[in-house]
Amino acid sequence: MSVSPDSIATPAGARLLVVDDDPTTLTLLQQVLQGDGYNVAVAHSGEEALLHFQAGLPDLVLLDVMMPGIDGYTTCERMRQLDPHHDVAIVMLTGADDYDSIDRAFAARATDFITKPFQWRLLLQRVRYALRTGRANRELRLIRTRQAAARRLARLIFFHYQLDDDALIWSDSNLPLVEGSVSAPAHFHQLVELVPPTDRQRVDAAIRRARVYGEPLDIEVPIVVEGQSFLLRLVGQLGHIGSDQRVLSGALQDITVQRRNEQIVAASQVLHEDGTGYSAT
Repeated sequence: MSVSPDSIATPAGARLLVVDDDPTTLTLLQQVLQGDGYNVAVAHSGEEALLHFQAGLPDLVLLDVMMPGIDGYTTCERMRQLDPHHDVAIVMLTGADDYDSIDRAFAARATDFITKPFQWRLLLQRVRYALRTGRANRELRLIRTRQAAARRLARLIFFHYQLDDDALIWSDSNLPLVEGSVSAPAHFHQLVELVPPTDRQRVDAAIRRARVYGEPLDIEVPIVVEGQSFLLRLVGQLGHIGSDQRVLSGALQDITVQRRNEQIVAASQVLHEDGTGYSAT
């Protein structure tokens, strides 16, 4: 049995909320969407729609612009307050060629818009596209959340240094220190300024060789922040974005605890080797 591309594209069991004050339009939308396999709830006003939204986030909202009471723009803005991560796709229903309404819909942080009168096949395709976009946004946010948690556990931060623009961009706003907090430097020279004077020339030279000559960057960087000493590992590699923009990309990790534990293990081994506390088997 063959399966049409349209049926493959329809997310099974997706929950839709349709909001329109016109009973005829509302009934038609409900019938068409249910016929395409969606679970559809309806609301006749913005106030009623917000009650549905608060009771349980749908996967997508079809929201009319012009309604009595609070209009579609205000309803959309309030929904975004309840859904700050934009997990729910919100598609505004506007009049044809009403460019002001379209601009206001996006200003209210709508996902997309559909113009009236409806072309039903196009409406179904736009609904599917908006659902896929919403799902992709949720998955991306989940991946970023997991990555951020992993970086915190590993005390790791990533950077991109755009050589042509002299712009240093970090994945987090602060350096990943085991204790204390300091803002990630806007330039490499600010990082070097945190290094004790005896090591500054070595660190600065390694960064310069990576920037100018493309040498792989892999050095241990001691820094002092508010009287506390830390040991960081800085790694990076010169590359390109597109055909011409040069970028030094890499990572910075706080290895203070790792080195401290290695020293404890090494000291313990020395004690055993010189006979102190050693028992032969």
